Amino acid sequence: VVDVGMLPYKDMLELMASSDIGVLLYDHRGSFGNRYQQPGRFTEYLRCGLHLIATPFPCAQALAGQTTYCQVVHGYSSDEISEALNALIRVRRNSHESRSDIKRFAHENTSYETFAAKIASQILVPNQK
Repeated sequence: VVDVGMLPYKDMLELMASSDIGVLLYDHRGSFGNRYQQPGRFTEYLRCGLHLIATPFPCAQALAGQTTYCQVVHGYSSDEISEALNALIRVRRNSHESRSDIKRFAHENTSYETFAAKIASQILVPNQK
């Protein structure tokens, strides 16, 4: 685990793309944005094909229930985070899922383009006379 501090966005994406696991230890109880919407970093990690360790905000819980590449931790103890990390290491070693699989899941389930197309197809345009 390396804390590199604040980075310019481009540098952050390059570092993220070379990583194996993303960690999102958001305050899931007190933060309105992280509780009721999908955080940006969540989507960015998935779009880079990373496995995730996250606190139990709703999107992370849903991902952990649907896939093997997200582990939810309920606290900030090093023991719990270590267990989650070891679980993801086992998944990465024993699974046939690739970064491409995670990226495809992210595109199909979290991308703006996918959901915008679904919404646009449901909008009824009144008949023009």
